[in-house]
Amino acid sequence: MDLSIVEDCIVYFLLIGILAFVYVKYIYPRIHIEGFASPSLDLVKVKSRIEGEIDPVRKQSPTFFTQTASAPTLPPNQSFLVNICPLTGYLGGYLGPPEHLMDANYYLTMAFQAGVRSFVLPVSTYINRSKEPPNWPYSGEPALVCRDSSDIIISENGLTINSFINSLIKNKSISGFGSDPIFLFIEDAISDIDRKKINYVSFMKKIASALSPLDPYRLTTAGSYGSVVGGLQQKKLLTEIPLSTFTNKIIIFTNFDTSQDADLTLASYANFIYSTDDTLPVRTIGLENLVGSTVNYITNSRINWYIAKSKGLSAPSVSNVQLALENGMQCIPIPLLSTPMDSIKDIWSLWKGASYRLKPEKARYTQPDPVVPSRPSEKLNASIQGQPPGNLVVN
Repeated sequence: MDLSIVEDCIVYFLLIGILAFVYVKYIYPRIHIEGFASPSLDLVKVKSRIEGEIDPVRKQSPTFFTQTASAPTLPPNQSFLVNICPLTGYLGGYLGPPEHLMDANYYLTMAFQAGVRSFVLPVSTYINRSKEPPNWPYSGEPALVCRDSSDIIISENGLTINSFINSLIKNKSISGFGSDPIFLFIEDAISDIDRKKINYVSFMKKIASALSPLDPYRLTTAGSYGSVVGGLQQKKLLTEIPLSTFTNKIIIFTNFDTSQDADLTLASYANFIYSTDDTLPVRTIGLENLVGSTVNYITNSRINWYIAKSKGLSAPSVSNVQLALENGMQCIPIPLLSTPMDSIKDIWSLWKGASYRLKPEKARYTQPDPVVPSRPSEKLNASIQGQPPGNLVVN
């Protein structure tokens, strides 16, 4: 055989080998990570499923999952943040089984249409080099993924916080009810195992950086109250600052331990910092724990904000949601797009087509009437013969 032909064959096979290596190393993982083959094809399938679940419900309730009303109003002495209950979606971006797909844009399009303006974003991470863009945030970076009760990732892909935020801004601008305030709950969902492998302060700073597109929209100051970030004005935000102040604003809550960061990077984005601590103005409790509880939540919720969280990814019972609302719970996260529509239709209808509902009258905070000094008695008048006090009349 001609030596030049042999050399050409060797070069040919080398090129084939290099191309195969590049495909397996760099291209194949990007489109076949964790069984996630084609986001676009899977999204078409998810849309078909969700809209197929909505259609039968709409035959009985034509306005189901459609915002049909503006949020109700309050009298001036009750028009405060503490007195409203926003319709809240849990795990923003997750579209549910059986596809287990995360997609921020479709999720937010459907959520805004349904009147949702409040979103819980459980932020976690993973240490896994095989997870990389475009289907996953990089290993060790803040990520929005769906996990089961054992903390195992069950979503076929993940979202960066930035992708969710950009989609949020896009959908906010085209919403027909765009003046309603938007609530974001940036929740610490890092597993104990991963927490030991990351730099917690650096992790919070990455979250803050991802939130920066919100700068033109988020609530940073409130008139004479000055700065309202860092969790320093929580009581005043809840019970003193008029609700109209929050029109068109994005209000941010977090339970990340911002005190660990001397630079207060993430804290500078947070209007409210919450935990399970009963001494804080914003606190979390278990939704199911309300059943049979002897705690007077109606009184407590008048000046505090409660996040009543359910267990798992299934829709809570309608009776538990109603009980929470009756007790003045303001935020009840509901997996609105990750459970079958017929299981959440009765929960959704509690908001009557609006982005938030009002707390029951018995649980509302009412601002006290201003104290008006009473007119002093004439008997206490120190004047002499009708002259102002201090003027001595001499005959």
